[in-house]
Amino acid sequence: MVPSVAELDRLRALEQYKILDTPSEESLDRITSFAALIFDMPIALISFVDRERVWIKSAYGMDTVELVRHHTMCNATIEQDDIYLIEDAHIDPSWATSPLVTGKPFIGFYAGVPLRTPDGFSLGTLCIIDHEPRHLDTRALQSLQGLAAVVMDQLQLRLSQEKLSRTETALQEVTRRVSAATGTTFLRTLVQQLTRVLGVGYALIGEIHSSEEEQQVETLAVCSHGDIAENFSYLLTDTLSEKVIMQKIRYCAYGVNGVFPHDPVLSVSSDIESFMGVVLENSIGEPLGLLCVMDAEPLHD
Repeated sequence: MVPSVAELDRLRALEQYKILDTPSEESLDRITSFAALIFDMPIALISFVDRERVWIKSAYGMDTVELVRHHTMCNATIEQDDIYLIEDAHIDPSWATSPLVTGKPFIGFYAGVPLRTPDGFSLGTLCIIDHEPRHLDTRALQSLQGLAAVVMDQLQLRLSQEKLSRTETALQEVTRRVSAATGTTFLRTLVQQLTRVLGVGYALIGEIHSSEEEQQVETLAVCSHGDIAENFSYLLTDTLSEKVIMQKIRYCAYGVNGVFPHDPVLSVSSDIESFMGVVLENSIGEPLGLLCVMDAEPLHD
C-alpha cells in the first residue's frame, strides 16, 4: 500500500532523529526499567514505528528487537491522540486472535502513549505490558504520560546535540578554509554559502585589531538572509565575541538576545534567537578573529 502524505511526513520526521538501529542508551533503558517497576509490569518498551516494522530501542522484560508493524499495538498507538489502552486483550475484538496475544509475549494488558514531536508527529511509543488483564486508574495513566514526555525530552536533547555537532563540524571546516585563503570576494562568498549550508539567517567574519589601550573587531564580511550587508566595527571588551575568544561560550542555542541584549554582533537584526561562534587562529594559536552564525530560530529546532 502506498503511504499517505501524512505518513511520509511522519517517516521523514522519524528519520531526522536518527534513532533507528542505534545501540542501547542508558538514559532510555532507565526509563523502561522505571516504568516496569512503578507500574509492576513484566514488560516495558520504547519503540519506533518505521515503514514496515516496529523497532524496539529499549526493552525491559522482552528480547525481541523488531516486529512486523501492522500486527502490533504500537502501530495502533501512534494513530491515537492519547493513551491506547487494552485492559483485557483476550476478549478485545481487535486483538483476541493476534499472534502477540495467543503467542509470545502473550499480551493480556497493554497501555501505550505515542511519542509525539513538537511538530505533532508520532514517532513511536512508550508502552507497558502484562501477561494478565489489568486495570490502571487515571492517576497511573497520567504518570505513564509523564514518563512518555521524559522520553521525548531525551530525544529532543539527543537531536539538539547531534545538530550542534554537525554545525560545529561545518564551522571548523570553514575555519580551515579561511586560514588557507584571503580576499574580500572569497569572504563574502563564504558567509553566503555558510548561511545556505547551515540553514541560518546570518553569518559574519570579524578581524581583531589590538592596540595598547583596547581591542577592536572589524567585520570583513556580513551576510543577512543571503545578501551581503554593511561591515561594522566594535570594541571587543565585555562582548559575546570576547567570550567566544576566551572559549567561555561557543554557542547559545536559544534566547541569546535576552542574555546579551546590547551586543554589537547581534545588532545585525533584532530577531536573533541563537548564536554559534568559533575563533580564527594563526599557526601558533593566537586569535586573529572570529566566525559567527546566528538565526531567528533556536539551534535545536
